Amino acid sequence: MSRPFPLVVAGAALCLMSGVARAQSNDDPPPRRDAAEATRNGLFLPLTQAAAIGRQRVTALVLGGGDSLATPPFPGGEGGGLHPVPLAYARVEGALFDRVSLFVGVEYSGMEAEAVRAFNPSVGLRVRLLEQARAGVDLGLGVLYRNHGFAEAEGEFELSLLVAHRFERVGLYGNVVYGQGLNPDDRDAELRLAALAFLGDRFTVGADVRARVDLSNGGPDPENPASGDFDLVAGPVASAAVGPVVFLAQVGAHALLQNRALGAGVLGQGGVGLSF
Repeated sequence: MSRPFPLVVAGAALCLMSGVARAQSNDDPPPRRDAAEATRNGLFLPLTQAAAIGRQRVTALVLGGGDSLATPPFPGGEGGGLHPVPLAYARVEGALFDRVSLFVGVEYSGMEAEAVRAFNPSVGLRVRLLEQARAGVDLGLGVLYRNHGFAEAEGEFELSLLVAHRFERVGLYGNVVYGQGLNPDDRDAELRLAALAFLGDRFTVGADVRARVDLSNGGPDPENPASGDFDLVAGPVASAAVGPVVFLAQVGAHALLQNRALGAGVLGQGGVGLSF
């Protein structure tokens, strides 16, 4: 009777220890919520919208810069000329659930005429449909309302299809966007593409591109020098993340087609993002 007892105790202890070890090995690592992870997910791109919701609870982004776009005059001599203007953008986004996030933002452009609001607030939702960890690709939908869009001076709703895939060292991101104005005749479409190379854990370099086309019947608005038939912004982007903070900058070209006349300029912007 005395011999089996120590064996039973030792066996029970080994079973307990193996169970604890197994439980520890099955524990998932704590989710990353730092700025580097959010940057890899595409949450801090200046132009392209992210498809992933990510594990962070809240992100914020503030951008500022300028645009030196020179536009041709409208028929009759209205508008046209050099428009060196300040630009600013701020956005805060919070994850409501694992699949849904809500964001609010405000954009400022000194290029807009007084008839078109210089400060343009926006509010929207992103919904994750697929996650790369399970489906091999991030896929989502975005719905946004803003005070005015590319050709919609009275406000527009945007519906976006968002897609992304991250390799070990490279991330690819894309959006297809349809904008519908409150006026049924006002509408536009956008294509946004971005690529990032991950240089270690904290640094990224890449490019971000946005192309917009006016689908409305009225054409460019003579009172708004920022409107046109086609608009393109493209340029390199770089970022550096330190804990919950990321610093980013973009310098690129801006081209605007109005009534078959092309305007062009240089755009530069930089800012800071936060992830918690």
